Amino acid sequence: MPRFEAERLQDLDEVFHWYELQLLLLNEEDRRLPQFLSSTLIPERYRDRTLYELREQFASARKHLRYSAMLHLLTTTEALLRLAFEDISKRKTKPAIFRRFRKIGRERPGKIRLEEDILNIWIEVYPETARSIREFKGVVPLRDWLAHGRYWNPKIGRPEYEVWDVFDIASEMLSRMQDAG
Repeated sequence: MPRFEAERLQDLDEVFHWYELQLLLLNEEDRRLPQFLSSTLIPERYRDRTLYELREQFASARKHLRYSAMLHLLTTTEALLRLAFEDISKRKTKPAIFRRFRKIGRERPGKIRLEEDILNIWIEVYPETARSIREFKGVVPLRDWLAHGRYWNPKIGRPEYEVWDVFDIASEMLSRMQDAG
């Protein structure tokens, strides 16, 4: 059975570039559908389907790619926040938030809560980060909705998010947190 290992190097930009590449490849394949269907050597994956059916399939694939990319961005952001929590809790030089994080880490090792233990405390210690953190907290229910089956209508900060919205919100928050801490 494969063993999963923690990834210590997380990169939000890399996730967004992955999304852009996948979307580019998907759109290029979609653009070439008429050419494939008029060829005598139709790829197996397109046989017995009409152009309309294939276009529907590609629209669905773009939706799933969008959802996957947003989930990937949100989980990567959470990983970065948890890694920062861990790093700050163990530092020799002690930023203002150190004692709060250290206390929580001792009280609940391995059970650190994203919103209550990291984001809310960050706002208390560094109020200048409040706007960007609150905006990110508006996206957290989207992560839960994406991760847990999408069978309900989530109460999120905006009526709809695009991949670049999630990327911009997460990047802005992480940047402000880094500047403050």
